[in-house]
Parts: sequence; structure tokens; C-alpha cells
Amino acid sequence: MRFIFSVLFLFSCMLSKEDQMLEECKIQRQKAYTYMIPLLNLYNKPTVKEDAPLSYSIVTEVTNKKCEAEAKKNRYYLRSN
Repeated sequence: MRFIFSVLFLFSCMLSKEDQMLEECKIQRQKAYTYMIPLLNLYNKPTVKEDAPLSYSIVTEVTNKKCEAEAKKNRYYLRSN
């Protein structure tokens, strides 16, 4: 029983940094869409109101792709807790 717990503990400690970074990318993207789009619609000028969420979405997706690429680079690095 003790052996099983120690193996599970070692397995969980040896997760790659890639998983951790991908989770951070996911949370960052989710927060960007949850909080910023309503703010852009609320505080922008009426002439720019239609274009602001679209341009922000494009920037968010590009940033997300860069974040995922950086996570893929860290595939073989171990997580530091």
C-alpha cells in the first residue's frame, strides 16, 4: 500500500511543465473573453464599438497560440512547485 502511494506521489510530481502552462493559457483565454469583451462594449465610442470586440478576439487568439507554442517548448522540463 505504501509503495502504491509513493509511486502515485512521484508520478504526480513529475508532470511536465507543458501541462501546467497549457492550463494557465486556458485560464488566461477564458478570463480574457469573460471580462474584457463586456468592458469593450460598455466603454468604447459608438463608432468603434463593433470593431473593438473583433480586434480584441483576434489579439487574444494570437496570444493564446503563442502561449501554447511556449508550452510545447517546455514539454520535457519538469514542473517546479
